[in-house]
Amino acid sequence: MAGALLCNQCATKFTLSTDKASCIGTFTCCPSNCDVCYLDANNSPTCSVCAKLYSLYKNQCYPCDSKCTGTCKDDGKCSQCGPSTNYVVDTNGKCQECPNCSGTCVYQNNQAVCTTSCNANFYLDASGLCKGCPSGCATCSLDAANSLICNVCTSGYMSFKPGACLKCPPSCLSCSFNGDQIQCTPRLGLSEPACRDGYVKNSDNSYSCLS
Repeated sequence: MAGALLCNQCATKFTLSTDKASCIGTFTCCPSNCDVCYLDANNSPTCSVCAKLYSLYKNQCYPCDSKCTGTCKDDGKCSQCGPSTNYVVDTNGKCQECPNCSGTCVYQNNQAVCTTSCNANFYLDASGLCKGCPSGCATCSLDAANSLICNVCTSGYMSFKPGACLKCPPSCLSCSFNGDQIQCTPRLGLSEPACRDGYVKNSDNSYSCLS
């Protein structure tokens, strides 16, 4: 009929009839994860708009990566990941994470690697992965010889040689070396006082009061 109005797109979960004269309101006709569909020449429902976090590719809806913050296209390939710089897009358009990375995450040699720095209590190894510092170490790093050293000890530990931390005796809030002797700041509320003149470390890693 001349001058008849034609529909270009139907509402969510409705399909457009072949003659574009009406929207068919059957909620089971659209393919899975499809919000808007139409009937093709064979009268089969075909998707034109996918649901959120799905991308349309050759009339099929493909899931996007849950960490995708950019455009999701083709068969679910993501252009950008997020929400932080700890994520990067791999060669398959999927989001990969650089755990404990405080710097920039890049994808190289088939893995996500951190390029600059790591979170507190972690260090950047030679392969670009962030690994945990040893117990008692607040910050650590690799030296020129690629050996792990501790830069700052945590509370209750002391630096007893370059790059290493030693746990204080149990009754010490903090401690330090004075030559071969360990000087202690006693913990409050102890039933037994700490060694007044400090400690010495025994060969079995126990501690004895200075005589």
